[in-house]
This record gives sequence, structure tokens and C-alpha cells, in this order.
Amino acid sequence: EEKKEEKKEEKKEEKTQNKTEEKSDKKDKKDKKPAQEAASSGDNAQLVGQVVIKVGFIRKAWKHEEKEKLYVEEIDVGEAQPRTICSGLREFIPENEMQQKRCLVLCNLKPRKFGSIESNGMVLCASNADHTKVELLVPAEGAAVGERITFSGITNAPEAVLDPKKKIWETVAPGFKTTSTGLAVYNDLPFTTSAGNVIAPTLKNATIS
Repeated sequence: EEKKEEKKEEKKEEKTQNKTEEKSDKKDKKDKKPAQEAASSGDNAQLVGQVVIKVGFIRKAWKHEEKEKLYVEEIDVGEAQPRTICSGLREFIPENEMQQKRCLVLCNLKPRKFGSIESNGMVLCASNADHTKVELLVPAEGAAVGERITFSGITNAPEAVLDPKKKIWETVAPGFKTTSTGLAVYNDLPFTTSAGNVIAPTLKNATIS
């Protein structure tokens, strides 16, 4: 009888210990989740370091002959030759206001054809919520053409050309916006040049794309 009682007690202790270990494992998993999410968030923030945004200068712009919503621009981004870039800005910005303008250019997107013209980059603009108003972002006066935009605390590790399969641009794009004062930011980090920050002239709390 004593032996039976001892065995019963041992089994009870084993069950209690197993339950305690199971609870501990579950708690550990729960504790790890926020840390993993935080790490993931941090990794996403650093992805913007792979995106190359430069100060550009639009030498000239004209209407795309095959695409009614597009301009074709010749833009100096500090390279040996100016880039040809297509932008869907015809319904928002008059052609005369696209000439001899400083701007920001996303430079390492994969080239894409619009009709017969290959576009090598994207002009970044601010847009209001219903996309009825769009305007060029304006770099600080004195920022050199070709200068790369930086973000405090972000390590620059640029990809020569962003791999569309990795969706790096799609991942970071939602973090681009303007503040209540029109300051251009990525997740609250200002777009920075050696001469100062970047602004949208009139669009506050806007998206950037």
C-alpha cells in the first residue's frame, strides 16, 4: 500500500512539473514575440539605407508623345550623363513649372519602359490624401546636385539596382511623408542634405511617392 501511495505521489509531482514547464515554455515564446517584432521593425527601418535618393536638377521636361499623363524629363543627378525619367505629373504641374527645377530622384529602381521611352528613376513628390494635388519636393538651398539624401541612424548600404522581387521600395515607401510643417521625413527621420532638410512647399501631412 505504501509503495502504491508513493507511486501516486510521484506521478502527481511529474504532472505538476510538466505543467509548470509547459507554462514556462509558453511564456518564453510570448516574451520572444515582441522582441522578434521589434527586430523585424528595426530591420525594415534599415532597409531605407538600400534606397538611393539624390538631389536632382530638371534641365528640361516635355510631354510624352505616347502617354497622355506623363512628362519626360532630362534630369542631372551628378552623373556623367543626365537621366531620362518619365513622371505622371501632367495633370498636376504645368509644363512651364517643370523646367529648370531642383528635385529629388529615386535613382536605383529597375529601369522601366513607358511606351518607347525607358525611364531610369523616379521623381519623388508630395501628394494630398485624395491625390488631387501633387508637388515636387524641394531640397535645401545649397545642396549639391547628385548629393545623396541621408537619414539619421540609418546605415547607407545601397543596392546598385533594387531587386523588384525583394520589394524593398514597396516596404519602405509607406514611411515617406511630410509633417505638419511640410518637412519631408521617413518614419519621423528628416530627409537630410549637407545644406539642410527637404520640404514640400505647400503640402502638409502628405504622402511621398
